[in-house]
Amino acid sequence: MKSQRKLSKAEEKRLSIFNQINTDLLSKGYIKKELIGDLLKANIIGPLYGLIVSLPFIVLYFVLKIYSFDIGENYFSNYMLFMVFFIVFIVAHELIHGIT
Repeated sequence: MKSQRKLSKAEEKRLSIFNQINTDLLSKGYIKKELIGDLLKANIIGPLYGLIVSLPFIVLYFVLKIYSFDIGENYFSNYMLFMVFFIVFIVAHELIHGIT
């Protein structure tokens, strides 16, 4: 775990006020819940959401491709290339989060 740095006077004051409010709320029966996200979950959910968002467009591409709507072959090839790079860069983005 990272070593604790020295807090400034303003940060010490804010921490003191936070700890006081925290203690008061806990004594009144409130439950403290940590809301820090799980790294593994973020690295799985992020690319999954990217795939879910891009899936309708991928399906649309193949539907138009199967029924041979003449919208321009080059357009769809470029679009699919963009979607592949989009998904790859989403995964890379999430991996950078995991590294840092």
